[in-house]
Amino acid sequence: MKKLAVPFAIIALISFISAGIAFTVYGDSLPALRWRADHGSIWAAHRLGMIYSTPPSALQYHPELAKYRQQLDYIEANKWYRKAADLGDAQCQYDLGVSYHYGSGVKQDDVQSAEWYKKAAAQKYPSAELHLGNYYLQGIGVKKDEETGVALIRRAMDDGSTAAQYQMAMLYLSGRGVKKDYAKAAGILKKYVKENPRDNLHDAENILGALYMSGQGVKQDKIAGAKLIYRSANAGNADGQYSLGRILLTGDGVRNDTAKARVWLKKSSAQGNDDARRLLDYLDHLHKKLSDTSLAMQRWQMEKAKTGDATAAFNLGIMSYNGAPGVQKDIAKAATWFRRSADQGNAAAQMYMGRLYEHGEGVKQDWHQAAFWYALSDKTAAAQSHQKTLSSYALTTAESHLGEDDIARIKTEVAAWKPVTSLIATVSPAPREDAKAAEASKAPASP
Repeated sequence: MKKLAVPFAIIALISFISAGIAFTVYGDSLPALRWRADHGSIWAAHRLGMIYSTPPSALQYHPELAKYRQQLDYIEANKWYRKAADLGDAQCQYDLGVSYHYGSGVKQDDVQSAEWYKKAAAQKYPSAELHLGNYYLQGIGVKKDEETGVALIRRAMDDGSTAAQYQMAMLYLSGRGVKKDYAKAAGILKKYVKENPRDNLHDAENILGALYMSGQGVKQDKIAGAKLIYRSANAGNADGQYSLGRILLTGDGVRNDTAKARVWLKKSSAQGNDDARRLLDYLDHLHKKLSDTSLAMQRWQMEKAKTGDATAAFNLGIMSYNGAPGVQKDIAKAATWFRRSADQGNAAAQMYMGRLYEHGEGVKQDWHQAAFWYALSDKTAAAQSHQKTLSSYALTTAESHLGEDDIARIKTEVAAWKPVTSLIATVSPAPREDAKAAEASKAPASP
């Protein structure tokens, strides 16, 4: 047994050493990665480059790197990128191109950046093709050549770059390096919107929405356009928020809503969109100007109403009913002015009184009152076909809620009605249904 003790010890030592070598060769610790990269592993060299060049904010996209907890060291990163790049790795060649473009760990050098992009692009690496294409479009690090630039960007798109897909659409929209073609741009954008993750879509949705709104390159469809713009805005895109604010102001493809328009314009402005800020400034200026005008108009109409002008009283009712810049919406006050005008024989005001009683706006809901005022408006506006049609339709609706005796009584009340000359208005009810009131007065109660 003693003779076997030495061989067993030797075997254990060999196994231990072998395990250490295996861990070094096949593990993913920093020492293991360095050993592997020094012995020709492109994967290990690239991993080391990423470990030293990935900021903490980007670890969510590369969770496999979080365990290394290394400080950023672009010089160290470029050392490993170059090792893999010299072995022909396209991704590391592209990474070196990025380093030279930004001057990360090396002296900034667009010519060197372009050279590394060319090496990666020669291997059909899409991101390198896209960046090199932009270099040729702008003359960065290479002689400006828009035709070559467009060809590289189109190649990157064909090789799977979604960023190139989006940029190619922008080139067709602007006509830069290619003949302007809205249809081709729209076709690329539709494919982009359909195929790509939501977090990459927002600009494309806004631009495609604008094409649908205008009918450029696609059949005009303002509803589809507004939906795309809303999706872009709702996802937080500043340009989409600005576009949504504009169409809400104009009512183009959506219901006009100035208040909501302001909300979206403020969101866009808060993200630095100068167009949104300028439009908000203009709206504020316009609102102040309209407020001053509305208040002046209200004062003028008030003076006229005091003299018994029924039209002025009606206008004041409309301003209170709808609200206006500088004039707060107040349905109860609107009812007061409508009643004053209606009692003086204004057919439009009489129709509004019918509407108020039909819907219970500013007054207690009452079908008898609604039918009375609609019928009176119908009679007063007999010579005005449009007004008569509106009142007649509303009267039919109101009468459908009443019995025959009620309808007959209303006809008697309308026939006996006379306009009043009193300038003091209240919102008292028109004739009631009870028999005593009908016998006591043949006309509705005057204010």
